Amino acid sequence: MALLQVSNVSMARITPRKECILVLSNCLIKTEEQLNDDIATLESDMRALSQWNPCSKWKVNFVVRTNLKLAFAEKLRGLMKRGDLEPFVRYTGSSARFNKFVFIKPLVQQMGDYDYVLLKDADQRIAGFPWNTFMEKKGESVISGPLRQVVGESVMNWTRTWHSNRQKFQLHEAKYWKSAENATDFESVEPLASGFIEQYFVLLEGDFAAWFFEGVLTDEFLDQTLDWGPDLMWCGAAADMHPEKPACALVPVVSEHLDTRKIEKEDEGGEDINCPCPACPCQAEDLPEQRPSGLELNMVGLLLNVYDNDPLFERWLLASEKYRNEVARYRFGYSRTKLEKAFGVVVSLVGYALLGLVG
Repeated sequence: MALLQVSNVSMARITPRKECILVLSNCLIKTEEQLNDDIATLESDMRALSQWNPCSKWKVNFVVRTNLKLAFAEKLRGLMKRGDLEPFVRYTGSSARFNKFVFIKPLVQQMGDYDYVLLKDADQRIAGFPWNTFMEKKGESVISGPLRQVVGESVMNWTRTWHSNRQKFQLHEAKYWKSAENATDFESVEPLASGFIEQYFVLLEGDFAAWFFEGVLTDEFLDQTLDWGPDLMWCGAAADMHPEKPACALVPVVSEHLDTRKIEKEDEGGEDINCPCPACPCQAEDLPEQRPSGLELNMVGLLLNVYDNDPLFERWLLASEKYRNEVARYRFGYSRTKLEKAFGVVVSLVGYALLGLVG
């Protein structure tokens, strides 16, 4: 089995799709080597997407070290010749964390002008990704995302890396889907209804994205450095806005993950190093005794300290809590068993309502 489901479709066989797509991404560039690699990667991904969806627009927030200003400007001029990129550039000498949604907030009103909004980490590839298959298989899902896999990861060593894998949500790691016991599920490319889609590569309907981000990107959220929280709520919100559709779908096609590790999110013990409380992870003593039930303490801290205990946001967080902790944290195969125990069925999109994700 090939490492990645590489798209080998020639241009002569591509029938361009009609959807208009807004792509939003943040790109942190610290060194000249990263500058060369990141610009080449971006140009390749832009070209790949434009083959399938000519009506696509990229808006990229470049955060660049000050000493690279001249070299970056030269690279950017070449990239701008494509005509489908609108860059946002900030030069800085600081290594301080930043909230990537600050860049997105002014663009929320434009999201409704597009069929879809794609939020993508800069190190997740579109070049070589089976884009058309992804778009076809996601069906009518409001939100969808693919699996990911780091180049060089082998199916043969997944048992050795299971405990050391740095990614928190193992269900989204393609290497586990490719094991002999799960190969049939992977090869079927049958999407699964999901209670949570990670933000490394997530496609949202444009109208939904405009409505959702207008609500959750509050001044309080943007005035701090956390850049997680909206991703924990968007499946619950999608179920609210479109109860007639599958809210979220995990499509078993693979986006290559370059895993550049430019921003460390966890310490050596796997704990978040950035959280909405004085100490990380959030501690019970730092939170009121009377607090929302059913949520991890970090989620409680987010709800109380960032979102002013908003009951709607609490409901959306609760919608993904059980799924994240009892299903998404585990590799495919084991998580399949967790699904069966938790919900009584392994759910395809046909049976998405059976998950009962929103109470």
